[in-house]
Amino acid sequence: MMMSRRCFSVAFFVPVVCLSALSGCSGKPAAEQQSNGSRKLAIVSPHNLHVKRELGAAFSRWYQARYGETVTVDWLDQGGTSRCLRFVLSQFERTPEGIDVDLFFGGGIDPYLRLGSLGLLQPCELPPEIAKDLPDSIAGIPLHDPNGLWFGVALSTFGILINDAVVQRCGLPDVKTWTDLADPAVYGWVATPDPRSGGVAHMIFEIILQALGWEDGWATIMKLAGNSRYLTRYSSQIGKDVVSGEAAYGLLIDFYAAAQMRQGQPGSIRFVVPAGVSVMNPDALGILKGAPEPELARQFVRFLLSPEGQRLWVLRPGDPGGPVNESLDRLPVLPSVYAEPQIAERSVASPYSLESALNYNHELGGQRWTILDDLVGAVILDQHDLLRAAWRSLIKAGLPAEKMASFVRPPVEEKELLRLANDEWKDPVRKAVVMKLWTEQTSKSFQAILGSEGAP
Repeated sequence: MMMSRRCFSVAFFVPVVCLSALSGCSGKPAAEQQSNGSRKLAIVSPHNLHVKRELGAAFSRWYQARYGETVTVDWLDQGGTSRCLRFVLSQFERTPEGIDVDLFFGGGIDPYLRLGSLGLLQPCELPPEIAKDLPDSIAGIPLHDPNGLWFGVALSTFGILINDAVVQRCGLPDVKTWTDLADPAVYGWVATPDPRSGGVAHMIFEIILQALGWEDGWATIMKLAGNSRYLTRYSSQIGKDVVSGEAAYGLLIDFYAAAQMRQGQPGSIRFVVPAGVSVMNPDALGILKGAPEPELARQFVRFLLSPEGQRLWVLRPGDPGGPVNESLDRLPVLPSVYAEPQIAERSVASPYSLESALNYNHELGGQRWTILDDLVGAVILDQHDLLRAAWRSLIKAGLPAEKMASFVRPPVEEKELLRLANDEWKDPVRKAVVMKLWTEQTSKSFQAILGSEGAP
């Protein structure tokens, strides 16, 4: 079923992108006591370079105008969300009282639930003018912590970037939801990010598991992984390969999809958000325990939730109050911003008018964030070639029921996974033993499916 690939000249369709509510903090900045000193705010973030440049420069301008102080933002690049979270946790293990980093910014809210439960975030009180305009939730998803430990600053949604030129030329099926990517007919045409490196694939896998249930969700993930031509740590590669025609479908977050689609001619590339089985995920930030510049960090939160900060997400370069060089392709979280003339006249859809049928459990997602990455890593990522070979063999054999059951069976029950997350995963040695067992068990299963064909 392997098909040859050709590069096509493709076009783009720009999707609707959503943002979540941001929150700012009150309090007189300590910088007012240092009229001539340049100060630095250290932020660890999985955000792309465009977001970091635009927000960092805008905050510096905002702060200078109000307090007469020079402030720079030092962005600590550790890779995707999962890597950033592992970095922060490992640093706190070595220095529990603080890690010389002020804020964690980006990556949904699940990491903040984890950090908050471990006592690694400090609260931030909102100024009244922002607090009164900030909703508590959107479509049932919280936009901020009730104790002020974290605040959503942008809403993102997850979906599938599709190259219609490739789909039509190669006679591939129309894909509308996650389960469509488990169809053998799309074998080799799916581009998937690595959940251990970033939050996009992790959130998509978690959404699938919660939408379909543990067993059916895991079966879908296994078949989707089998159809994937690779699993990459770089989400930017996903969009490029879909645009070039190397892949027909790519798992992406909305703003990455929008950036790719702006680069070509309209028409051939589109972004599909699976109806009823996706979520609007707040892109959050929180002040870390022991932050070197806690008051400055509070001012950064306040800026992001101010009208000035909110406009940056949705306006275009050149618009008054917009970003300087790059569009950020998000939607503001404060409902009042949508009534502003320059935003209203562009017919920007408010995320508060959208509905989702999926009742996403963020507490569950946060509890098993790390162990789910490790499970996917042991079973899928570390032996992807063998998994793909087994899946290809099953397709050629007509998907025999007994072997299919072995291929899609989860290596651990959901309740046991949660127990492990709260027990063995606190001990590196015991954790390594369990992961080795998962790899060995699934490797034997893949080898048995291959039989005389052998490994790839």
